[in-house]
Amino acid sequence: MYRQFPEIKKVYLKYGFTDLRKGTAGLESIIKLHFGKDPMEPGALFLFCGRSCSKMKALIWDNDGFILIKKELSRGRYCWPRDADDLKYISEESFARLLDGFTIDSSIR
Repeated sequence: MYRQFPEIKKVYLKYGFTDLRKGTAGLESIIKLHFGKDPMEPGALFLFCGRSCSKMKALIWDNDGFILIKKELSRGRYCWPRDADDLKYISEESFARLLDGFTIDSSIR
């Protein structure tokens, strides 16, 4: 039977680059140990990007385990914030802008 994807209530973006060779346990430990957040927070989607900005990983808790999503662009790069090593909450609008190839800062056209 088909299971529905968990509802996304919050999107957290990790600024800077992440070693995307890390799997679920490695990304979970970054969230928990480095930023003090609960990786099992219901509805929280955590986003990570590699150094090349062409690949992204997302981690979300599904009540009985983690879902790890990887997206690799065939052309182009994500406009990923690189100015700090921080975890920031972003709005749905900023998330959509990022997936569409724009910067998350809506003041920049």
